[in-house]
Amino acid sequence: MFYDHAPHAVDQLADYVAEGLSAGEAVITVLMPEHADALTPALRGRGIDVQRDQDEGRLFLLDAGETLSTFLVEGVPDPELFAQGVGTLLSGLNESGRRVRAAGEMVALLWAEGNVTGALALEAAWNRLADDLDFDLLCPYPAAVLDDGGLDTVGRLCALHTDVVAPEAYASGPDRSVAAGLTTGVFVPAPEAVGATRRLVALALAAWSAHRGEQLDELLVADACLVASEMAANAVTHARSAFEVTVQCSESAVRVSVSDVGPGTAEEHHGRLLDLGGRGLTIVADVADRWGCDCVPGGKVVWAELTVRQPVAL
Repeated sequence: MFYDHAPHAVDQLADYVAEGLSAGEAVITVLMPEHADALTPALRGRGIDVQRDQDEGRLFLLDAGETLSTFLVEGVPDPELFAQGVGTLLSGLNESGRRVRAAGEMVALLWAEGNVTGALALEAAWNRLADDLDFDLLCPYPAAVLDDGGLDTVGRLCALHTDVVAPEAYASGPDRSVAAGLTTGVFVPAPEAVGATRRLVALALAAWSAHRGEQLDELLVADACLVASEMAANAVTHARSAFEVTVQCSESAVRVSVSDVGPGTAEEHHGRLLDLGGRGLTIVADVADRWGCDCVPGGKVVWAELTVRQPVAL
């Protein structure tokens, strides 16, 4: 779960924990202090008796930093120490017959410290535990991870999870600062990312228009947003990959590229009349003046170019 604001993260965590406790599950949280401090009153507001559930061994509130220190060796998780600590707690709860859900911010803490290698290794260690034990795990990350990490690392992070929840800003679409001429953004593989991609392209073209002092043709802007949408949807639906959008503007053309770390290539398909999907790259081919798919180490880049025609003076 990627989040833009801490109150949103706490609200989602409280719903997740309260749902588990109400269903008779055991719940383990391993959170940073600012979220842990806010979680307790949020649970009480949902009718949860926090102290009673802790006393009865159904709720465990652990500190992310302190728990990390029990198995981190030279910045890297020690698999045996992790299994002895966190794994033993989960195993004991499984043996008691309770279903278990956990919420952890140890990976996010490592990432915030710049230890991306350790963060990805810890996610992999959680997955190895899940091969042998029965539990659900929610991993909250600040959306800043998407700005700080490149496509490769964000893609690997997303691939280590079963589902990805997009930041709330994907739906609300607040303005963001973009550079005139070249704009990039990394997105997670969630349906909301398609709309967020359209907004990024529109912002990039508006910045380019202001820089030139000339209004871009409205049809060109609409076409650029359309091809970006289709390429982003292709990354989410077919590649199931985090992706990076790049918008390059020049006096003669607008080029929109979507890079992902999914396998294979992107090919145009001609669907049947009543098919509900599968026409994305056909639309790109019809709308763009040029398009293509370049295979690169670790993934691919799907791109489309639209010619900038006669401008209208502001």
